[in-house]
Amino acid sequence: EFAICDRYFCSHPGPTLPNRMYSLTGDLQRDRNGEPRADNGVDGSFFLAREPTIFDLLSQRGVSWRVYESPPAVTMLRMFSRYAGDETNIRDIQHLEADILQSGLPSVTFIDPSLHDAPANDDHPPADMLHGQHFIQRIYKALRANPAVWAKTLLVVTYDEHGGLFDYVAPDVEIGRAHD
Repeated sequence: EFAICDRYFCSHPGPTLPNRMYSLTGDLQRDRNGEPRADNGVDGSFFLAREPTIFDLLSQRGVSWRVYESPPAVTMLRMFSRYAGDETNIRDIQHLEADILQSGLPSVTFIDPSLHDAPANDDHPPADMLHGQHFIQRIYKALRANPAVWAKTLLVVTYDEHGGLFDYVAPDVEIGRAHD
């Protein structure tokens, strides 16, 4: 079974890094003055984040997790000081299929495509979307290859920027109103 969400909008109507920060912490990163960083921060003022993440909450509740990254790109979780050198919870994507076949996935698994680096496979322009679709297919086929893992898996494919690639509906612009 599957579902398609055709009214998906990111939390921040802007570029990649703020939206990834939002997906990990529930907020934008703050600069040294406490101001939210609404852009990709290419001004040289980057610093390692210290905010609590979804992974900290999972760990506090005893829920196992892992992030697979696709070198040469690195997962944004490495931009947090406590995860910068984490080789236990962050693994190279080359281990994904073996971990699935051996039923070695934790309760929560995030999989990051190769971002910004050739060959990019993240469905993000200017990358060739075909590579992104092959990446998703690779994950799907690996999960289907182990029926025990597939039976207890919810596969969610999401995009970090507004509208995804299919959305034809403009996002709401009302500020300060909570949406159901």
